Amino acid sequence: MGPFGLASVGGRLLAADHHTLATLVDGGVHAAEVGVHGLRGLAVVADELATTTESGEAVVGTPDGAWRRVASGLDRPSGVLAACGELLVAESGAGRVVRIGRAAEVDPVVSDLDGPADLAEADGEVWVSDSARGQVVRLHDGAVVAAGLARPEGLVAHAGALFVVEAAAGRLTRVDPRSRSSTPVVGNLPLASLPPHAVETSTIAQRPAPYAGLTEHDGDLVVGLTGTGGALRARVH
Repeated sequence: MGPFGLASVGGRLLAADHHTLATLVDGGVHAAEVGVHGLRGLAVVADELATTTESGEAVVGTPDGAWRRVASGLDRPSGVLAACGELLVAESGAGRVVRIGRAAEVDPVVSDLDGPADLAEADGEVWVSDSARGQVVRLHDGAVVAAGLARPEGLVAHAGALFVVEAAAGRLTRVDPRSRSSTPVVGNLPLASLPPHAVETSTIAQRPAPYAGLTEHDGDLVVGLTGTGGALRARVH
């Protein structure tokens, strides 16, 4: 059913795999329960990790230590990002991106999206993939830098560009935010994707909706292969 969010921390490549946090190494997987269920998004926050859950929480902790809840009551949260000293969450079910404060307050940053999936930061700007609209959008002004994408999910800044996973097309696409051009770079990825009529669920007892994560690791990109339960390392520029 996974992997979902991916993150690189301390030389380790980690994957949120529903009920476990998995370490991917040398083609193998070491999965460990961390006391947090329904893991979805994953991001590095200083020397910790932040994750979102299917039960509507945002949680912060360390791979081998304790975790603490920093927000609850979110509507299908997915991607999470530490940017400019803040913790941002793509709240897919509410069509918004929210900021989570130190006192667990949740403040909307943008509220006019349809299906925000993931977040990335580059050169002081934050970008969001909107899986329902098929777009990549600049957060502060809503500028659309890529459109017509096939269910964009995982998003990352890398090598002076943005890269996004088009889950419904099974490909990794490079987006140039300056020219607003999109170029497929890796295709035929085995990705799971909901059909257009299907509704995502956030109940742990049900099969979780697919979410193809993407991260940078040791200079390469790593894509979560939700159709096979694996991950692909890609060297792109």
